[in-house]
Amino acid sequence: MTILRLAARLALLHRGITALLALLVLTVTFLGGALPRVFEDSYERSLRQAVQETRPELLEIAVGARSALPSRRPNSAADLDAVTRKLRAAMPQALAPLIGEVTYGVSTNRVRLVGHVGHQPRRNNFVDLAWNSGAAERVRYVRGEAPSAVTTGANPLTARSTPNPYQDSALSIVLAKPTLTTVEAGLPSDVTGQMGIEIGDTIVSGAGVLIKVTGLYEPIDPSDPFWSAYPSMSHVYIPDPAANSAAFVVTGLVGEQGVAVMAGVSAPMHYRWGFAPVPSAFRIEQAPGTASAFDAFTAAARKLSTPVMPYKVTSQLPKILEDFLGKLGVTRTLMGLLLAGLFAVAFGVVALVVGLLLGRVAAGLVAARARAASTSQFAAVAATVILLAVLPGSLLGFVLSRLVPGLDTTVSLLSAPLPALATLLYGMARLLLTHRQPLVEQRDDLVARPFTPRRLVIDLLVVLLAAVAAYLAVTRGVTTAQSASGGDPLLVAAPTVVAVACALVVLWGYPYLLRLLSFGAARSRTAVLFLAVASAARSRTAATLPALILVPALTLSVYSALTLDALDAGQRAAAWQRTGADAKVGVGEGVISPAAVEKVRALPGVREVLPVELREGRLSGGTLSFSYLRMDTAAYARRLGSAPPWSARPWRPSTGPPPRPREPPCPSWSPAVSARRAAGRSCWRAARARPSWSTTWATSSASQGPTRWASCSSCPPPCCPSRRSRCGRTASSSSATRCRPPTWSGRRGRAPPRAPVKGTWPRSSRRRSPGRSSWPSS
Repeated sequence: MTILRLAARLALLHRGITALLALLVLTVTFLGGALPRVFEDSYERSLRQAVQETRPELLEIAVGARSALPSRRPNSAADLDAVTRKLRAAMPQALAPLIGEVTYGVSTNRVRLVGHVGHQPRRNNFVDLAWNSGAAERVRYVRGEAPSAVTTGANPLTARSTPNPYQDSALSIVLAKPTLTTVEAGLPSDVTGQMGIEIGDTIVSGAGVLIKVTGLYEPIDPSDPFWSAYPSMSHVYIPDPAANSAAFVVTGLVGEQGVAVMAGVSAPMHYRWGFAPVPSAFRIEQAPGTASAFDAFTAAARKLSTPVMPYKVTSQLPKILEDFLGKLGVTRTLMGLLLAGLFAVAFGVVALVVGLLLGRVAAGLVAARARAASTSQFAAVAATVILLAVLPGSLLGFVLSRLVPGLDTTVSLLSAPLPALATLLYGMARLLLTHRQPLVEQRDDLVARPFTPRRLVIDLLVVLLAAVAAYLAVTRGVTTAQSASGGDPLLVAAPTVVAVACALVVLWGYPYLLRLLSFGAARSRTAVLFLAVASAARSRTAATLPALILVPALTLSVYSALTLDALDAGQRAAAWQRTGADAKVGVGEGVISPAAVEKVRALPGVREVLPVELREGRLSGGTLSFSYLRMDTAAYARRLGSAPPWSARPWRPSTGPPPRPREPPCPSWSPAVSARRAAGRSCWRAARARPSWSTTWATSSASQGPTRWASCSSCPPPCCPSRRSRCGRTASSSSATRCRPPTWSGRRGRAPPRAPVKGTWPRSSRRRSPGRSSWPSS
């Protein structure tokens, strides 16, 4: 009780320093508890946003099966539901909480419309039949009614009622059947304008069944993620609009009785079970185990499949989460670097205030120490004073940090005890090291304190760790080898360790620097410089602590500024490389109306809008397709003026010597000669016809000037003399009927070509030298 009362009096006596220490501990505790919570909450919101921005058909875990034979197929919706329950039971525990709605169904795939009762059939029209558990509640019939019945009876088709102008063999087989099954189906509302099908029409499917259209429907919510997996079920789907004869694909919805009909047809059937994840169910702690859970579910689904209907599991969810975890590792590493530097600076400031408080307390307890007070009593009073300052600030900071919305982490939960415990241990260690010996009257500014071996080893260890951390950060990078538990702690704390090592090196070296300065100051005429150096040399080591704290603070500020600038530049460059501007607004299909462009231009913050139209085209014959853009190139060139320098690199003329002029290219063979060579005809036979002359490029010596070369279409075209021509013949005028060797204008030290040998033909596998020409004379 006496120790507590004495500590309270000392804290009240030095209430200014005690309040400052409490405020610093409160700040450190609040930042240590609030910042990790805010960061973790932002990470989780980023994960949900990444999941929401992904197309639903890529995010959905789809189990597909293709059955080519009618045997051993699910015959009803109940059979499909039983398979769904088995797949749901086989899903791992790490993946099950992420799944929301499960849809399942069966459909045909690109079955041709071979006949239209009472109408001429159209080519490249495909009508599929489908039943899905989630489709009926997502459509609204605007005309007609929902399908329900399935009937089987005598074949009502005749050659007159169902014309077959293209002599389609599939329609001929259907017409020859004695009995047919008629299935009622509903089609999208735009099928009338696109494919000419009305309510009440009967169409003939290539699967051998009749489809009677009973109603036309529209999706209740076209933006529902369900329709992205079934594009031909919500509207008429055109796979290749740029084709010469575009195909039209539509899917008709049937009732539950249609499942049994589709199970008995000979056409291949596609079964699909879709497990749609819920974006709000994703958590950061569950993301690392999703990939392994997906692999386990894939293996379990394969065990449930049969040889005639194997299951295939597809989803982009593991890749999406893997990419996100990579970005998350980089972000956590950067935030760890910043937090480590921030806490290092904060602890240095707290240590400075603790030293100041202990100095005041020790000065007040000198009388008790002189009266033979034990070291434990002395330390207990000082520790109680520190606790009276640290404990309220720590508790209040922890309570305030809990009010910040976010997610709990290990660092946020330990934010209250760790700063308080570190402050108390530092104060006690410093107090015991200072007062472990009896009081001796001495001056600290005159007696140099030697470096102990223990301190030397600790300082060298810190410097060695800083060197290793800096080397690994430069060679490997701080964002490599990320794991589920985070990055390498040594690399995360690399800037802070390097700053502390620099401070220790300065602390070791500054006495020697002051000693060098003292030699020059002692010989100077003025006494100000000498007194300043002597005062700095006699000052205690603790006086350099404020200056050493500035080193990590400066390192943190510089690193933060460079990181922020690099992130901003990288984001701008990535935006320009992927988008071509600050933002892009587009539609999947169709054209943006001018009114919509004006609305975008009128939005606040929009400086300029450049409409760009992407079109698809085909070359002649329809075998090769290409894409091209239509836009105002002058406006886009002006827009590129504000682009980052590495996103668009315009051509700039070289400042070096001018490039050497290229020699003119060698002319190619004429089409007539190419055809004759392919047919195996000889040149001298083709040369009997009157040749047609064409002027080509040529080179000559400087004394003769440029020469006008000509070649006939029957002989091979001449090349430049420096490229060792094949023929080397010229015509003296445009009316010449014979080819004559050109006048030699070659290079120095090279012999002129000899006259051609008559009646010989060159070998294509033998390289001809410029000194010999083996082409026959005409």
